[in-house]
Amino acid sequence: HALILTCQHVVAGQQTMKVTFPDNQQFQGVVLGTDKFGADLGALEIAAKVGASLQVNWVPVAGSQPKQFEQVLKVGYPAATNRLMDVGQGSAVTASDTLWVATEARSGDSGGGIFNLNGELISVLHSRRMDDGSTVAASYKRTAEFYERVCGRWFQRPMPPEPNRPP
Repeated sequence: HALILTCQHVVAGQQTMKVTFPDNQQFQGVVLGTDKFGADLGALEIAAKVGASLQVNWVPVAGSQPKQFEQVLKVGYPAATNRLMDVGQGSAVTASDTLWVATEARSGDSGGGIFNLNGELISVLHSRRMDDGSTVAASYKRTAEFYERVCGRWFQRPMPPEPNRPP
């Protein structure tokens, strides 16, 4: 099993959807929940088909929001058709419930992660600013609250042991 954080607008109106990994493996995903009121967050659970192997690494969630102007990384799949990962680095600015990152967001990057330089997830990219193209995401606080509310339940269910699953 695996858990994917993404954008609400990516999973809007879906109960299940096909998830394609960069190696072109496809799995069925079940939408666990969304937050469409400002945070634009969604979560999916995926499980390997019988006889298939689902190899994913768990990404730790940051323990705090980035400091103003702290360097962060934006990861996405621009245009979503060529499956080539795009990484941008920029400084983070948090204002109210929004996180802005001074690096360009491209079409198809929605649902990609915003990470600190330790590789911990801070938020999920949901759009770009029209005036300068910079990346926009929910604040760390909104992301952490969503993660706890929706995904915390996921970790409370009994799961078969997996080598990459955190204790």
